[in-house]
Amino acid sequence: MPRPALSDLTPEFLAQAQSAERPHLAIEALRALIEAESRTATRHNLVRRSAFSERLAELHEQVHQLTARRRLRSSPR
Repeated sequence: MPRPALSDLTPEFLAQAQSAERPHLAIEALRALIEAESRTATRHNLVRRSAFSERLAELHEQVHQLTARRRLRSSPR
């Protein structure tokens, strides 16, 4: 799977990431990309950077929980 860019966030990319052998790696790559972009955009505003980082951490945890539930549902019992 190629390294993502913010301009690549399309429904097709989402489908490709979800069907990847290791979707958690795609999620981590997106998280790292978004963090880097946010540092660039908020480099002079520490309050906004902190708030954005907290929100990003919350979203990351939600995505992690969703992918874990999907893996549990799709695993053979």
